[in-house]
Amino acid sequence: MPEKILSTEEIYDIYTLRWQVERMFKIWKSNFNIDNVKPVKLEGFKYFLYGKLISLIFSSIIVFTSKDIIYEEDSKEISELKAFY
Repeated sequence: MPEKILSTEEIYDIYTLRWQVERMFKIWKSNFNIDNVKPVKLEGFKYFLYGKLISLIFSSIIVFTSKDIIYEEDSKEISELKAFY
């Protein structure tokens, strides 16, 4: 990629964000079984998907708030994978 299009720092930032997205999908797949969908009608699938997404949002809020509290109080960081588990 030519430097005039994206700087090295911008490429690094984009790659870092991409990696964070990959980790979140791994967590969703590993801990929330988002990839295991039984054959159902469209309405059933919508209920399944919305339910999973709502639980992911609430779980994410709890995990990231907990991670912040642990870091502030103990100066320790824990991985998202372990925190969600």
